[in-house]
Amino acid sequence: MNDSRPPLAPQDATPAALLHCVGIALALPSERELALLRAHAAADPTAPPWRAPGLPALPAERIAAACGDGRAAREAANAAALGLALISWHDPRYPRGLFDLVGPPALLYVRGRGQLPHDPAVTIVGSRASTARGRAFAADLGRSLAQRGAAVVSGLAIGIDQAAHEGALAAGGPCCAVLACGLDRIYPPGAVPLAARLEAHGTLVSEMPIGTPPYKDHFPRRNRLLAAWSCATLVVEADLRSGSLVTAHRALELGRSVHAVPGNIDAPSSRGTNRLIRDGAHPLLEIADLDLLLPGTETRVAAGGAALLDALAAPQAAAAIAERLARPLDHVLIDLVELELEGKVTRLGGGLWSRT
Repeated sequence: MNDSRPPLAPQDATPAALLHCVGIALALPSERELALLRAHAAADPTAPPWRAPGLPALPAERIAAACGDGRAAREAANAAALGLALISWHDPRYPRGLFDLVGPPALLYVRGRGQLPHDPAVTIVGSRASTARGRAFAADLGRSLAQRGAAVVSGLAIGIDQAAHEGALAAGGPCCAVLACGLDRIYPPGAVPLAARLEAHGTLVSEMPIGTPPYKDHFPRRNRLLAAWSCATLVVEADLRSGSLVTAHRALELGRSVHAVPGNIDAPSSRGTNRLIRDGAHPLLEIADLDLLLPGTETRVAAGGAALLDALAAPQAAAAIAERLARPLDHVLIDLVELELEGKVTRLGGGLWSRT
């Protein structure tokens, strides 16, 4: 990953510069146009963006109108009312990896109580039409990365993405969901409870203005952020037309490490990942492979796992353990599976668990 920052002042943007970035966000310029705007801002951070050399007339007019008719100011006020932070190119909190994109977004909308993902960050993506085994492995990856001190980044989509978020949250690690719509909307709608937990313990991020629906063409745009944000992208399951392959290919273009989980050659959920491996992605065979991805890290036993072991003085059902520890059942089940893999607990008949 390129550690260099662009020649923009690494300080909080002035009110005028921030509103300029809000105006750019409202215009939703293309990646090429963002590249021109960023070069212009680097040359003179206070210069009006609609005067960027080479910028086509239509996006220039849209940006000038958004900044001049009060829409940018209203957008900033609405963001504040919704509790959203606005992080522009100028801000030292802006994720460094995004600057490797040809056209990084001028503005990020951020919601949550956690910090933006730090280094190392790892992106986990995969199919919406995932298998139970794939979701379990994605949850294990998210949990294990969090235990190794890495931040987990994904897209909140049904299937692999949500499982990765769940695993990271269960381990108490930093976790970020990057959305393809405005942060006043949650997509998919069924992810609202998970998004609330992410807001409480992690972050939700989007480059899309408030009120933006999840249009189809917004997802490839979002995927470029998933690819650039992290030092590596892990693809758990994907068919040949999966958007996860877009993320993986963008990561490869940026020089990031890409790892894919191999699978049965006849399984639709493995056709995309197998092809990635054929084309040069690293095969991800087991959780222990994370030690090669993040050398020098140690797996930390989560406090929840230690408390769970203490609660297993006698064989118990997972629901009883969850009630005793006042923890969500899905968190307890993830802990139990992880402890089972470590040989510390045993799954008994009748849904009971016991210390080994």
